[in-house]
Amino acid sequence: MINLQQLLDDYYKPQRPNIWLQLLSELEPIKETPNPMNQPDDIYNMEENPYLFRYDASNEIHPTAIIDKCVQMGKGNKIGAFTVIGSNGEIRGAKEFHGTVIIGDNNVISEHVTIQRPAEEGKSTVIGNGNLIMAHSHIGHDAQIGHECEICTGTIIGGYASVEDHTKLKLGVIIRNRKTVKKNSVVGMGGVVVKDVREGTTVIGVPAKEILK
Repeated sequence: MINLQQLLDDYYKPQRPNIWLQLLSELEPIKETPNPMNQPDDIYNMEENPYLFRYDASNEIHPTAIIDKCVQMGKGNKIGAFTVIGSNGEIRGAKEFHGTVIIGDNNVISEHVTIQRPAEEGKSTVIGNGNLIMAHSHIGHDAQIGHECEICTGTIIGGYASVEDHTKLKLGVIIRNRKTVKKNSVVGMGGVVVKDVREGTTVIGVPAKEILK
């Protein structure tokens, strides 16, 4: 049987040349690149980041987030790393996209979230105020999200879907395109919504069905 400890001890004996140190010594030193934000704590400082100049300084936008010029944004929003907002919707046959994304105030949009814009001019994907949109969620083109909603990690909201005020979509929920989840409703973890959800109800399962109270 191989004695792993003995192999490690033999490798690290002082008389044995360390090939890794030798290789490192032959590399050219890395030149220090100036931090464009001046300080690590300034990654959300919009006054220090000219890329984000078009939004109010109260917004905290991670420098890796990609926000298209079609996006209109209010105040007090927090946008996480690698989030993409305003990309073209996935619409069969659409060749040009002229829609917008409208984001209200005081939303938290976590990392790796995608929010798409519509194709038609004058149409918008809308995110209201005070929503929590967790990591890896997707909001399709023309979707409408109300106020104070909780959209948990990995949720997928199809194009033209509507999620009304104070709704909670738990982990991994899928909302089919063109369906509406009425206000004050809850869709349980992993639920797949294929028909409209009534106001103030809780639905679970695949397909999601209302729980009787």
